[in-house]
Amino acid sequence: MSLKPLSLFMSGVPTDGLAPAVESLPRLLRAFADSWFRVRAALYDFGEGRRTIGAWDVTTPWRDEVRAPGEALSTCTERDEEWVLQALADRISHASSRPLARLEIELRGAVACVDADGVHWCGRWWPDGTAYPLTTLRFVFTPEAVDMVVTWPVSGFPLSATRPGEDGLADGDPMSAWRQRCWTLPAIAVAPDLLGMLPASIRWSFDTGGGAVLAVLRSSLGSWSSALNQGTAGPGTEPRPAAHDDYVADLVASLHGGGSSCGEALRSLIERPDHDPRVRAAIEGLRNDATPCLVEPPALWGPISLLAEFALAAARWDDGDFRSVTIQTAVPLSAKDMAVAERSLGLPPVDSSFEDPLTAGAARYARLRALQAVDIVEVPIEPTTAISNLTPVVSNPTLALESSSESATTHAVQQLETGGDPRIWALEDLARAPLAAPEVVATVTRLLVDHTPCDLDGETTGELCLLAAAALAAIRASVGDASPVHVEFVQPLSERALVEAAGALDVEGTWAGRRQLDADERVTLFSRLRAHGVLKTVQADLRAPVDFKRLARH
Repeated sequence: MSLKPLSLFMSGVPTDGLAPAVESLPRLLRAFADSWFRVRAALYDFGEGRRTIGAWDVTTPWRDEVRAPGEALSTCTERDEEWVLQALADRISHASSRPLARLEIELRGAVACVDADGVHWCGRWWPDGTAYPLTTLRFVFTPEAVDMVVTWPVSGFPLSATRPGEDGLADGDPMSAWRQRCWTLPAIAVAPDLLGMLPASIRWSFDTGGGAVLAVLRSSLGSWSSALNQGTAGPGTEPRPAAHDDYVADLVASLHGGGSSCGEALRSLIERPDHDPRVRAAIEGLRNDATPCLVEPPALWGPISLLAEFALAAARWDDGDFRSVTIQTAVPLSAKDMAVAERSLGLPPVDSSFEDPLTAGAARYARLRALQAVDIVEVPIEPTTAISNLTPVVSNPTLALESSSESATTHAVQQLETGGDPRIWALEDLARAPLAAPEVVATVTRLLVDHTPCDLDGETTGELCLLAAAALAAIRASVGDASPVHVEFVQPLSERALVEAAGALDVEGTWAGRRQLDADERVTLFSRLRAHGVLKTVQADLRAPVDFKRLARH
């Protein structure tokens, strides 16, 4: 089961140092218990190894946790957090008797779920006999900073429009998700004050695990992030959303309306895909629409069909299918491009009665199309392709392998065949300085099916086949071969995505060093997550230069 967690990060400087900030944690958790989060289990490390309080495992029910027959979500029926908080306070008091350099505490518990009828305290999600926490809190205390991470591991529920059920996750009610954000996020905002942190030092930020469910929250989370950083987060931070059906109806109406409204709707869908079948059908109907429009602000015009193709591709990429798609389109033109073409054809200016520059630009593009002055090309588009850099693709030549020095070729092949770090270093070198010797190309090509976990770029962790694809793409580009390298791989992860995925699955080990893992620890954690079967396998057609961060889950 693939879960895409939503996380809120807060970091700041404790006013009076480490010890007072740590001692204030139980007070903060009692405040949270009055509003949105009630602790049921804790895991801590005060420099003596990891210890737990309460039922930390994923099969033992909490003391007041109840699950009705046929219900996937459990509820917590009592105010049962005080014994955990008292035990935690005792541990903190004992730890404060000696010098402290770093303390880590993670908490699980019941979360307030708000609906039109009031507040209900939900425990965990039990889809398959295993409990998935709905919310986790993690604190890292050092003399320099206090870090708090709030994670909603089940695809952002209840802050996202996700409905956990016995058979998996389904679309929920956007209105309920909005109501939940307006309840929960202002309640979390009290944390810096209760932890005694310098207001000027506090920084809030959100991170999503990607995918369609959380992509629709980008605008909302941006509003909340700004409000949290400005100290103004409240129920009025995010406007009340329209019902989803109303939103879809308005979107489909814009797509059917043609002209600038259609172009604006398509540009929005490229940035934030919508997976409603009605929206997809409306986009499909525009794939042959040659009507000119503004395809990329501020001044790039092309056919509506081009935007439609990009919108459909964006939806596929949003679902994790990174394969390139070849489309046939009229080349988009900037205002400068159109002026050059008009002068070369000796054309008079466009009718000055067009006061709207968007209408004038569309009219100029339409006139050039009518005069067959705009090229029709076939181009591949990928997640890294921008409409503004579309150019005709040169027909793929036969790979004209260049001669290279015998010593360089021998050294590269030896490193590639050695394995381990030498293989990784050789692939990195080939991506920067391609060596198009036949032996090198053959060896690199064989590595496209090598799924050994490795560090990709110092920040992203993935499989060695991606390094091989990057090297082969660079080699092809160096000899004028425009064909992409097709590769299948487990989607790479940033360090943040690694530790959040581990937290959601309760993977033991080095994930507890969140945001401070070295390369070996990240590779080990990636291997464990892959063994759990929670990482997505995708395909992509890659051209040089390959940007691993663009392919990764963050």
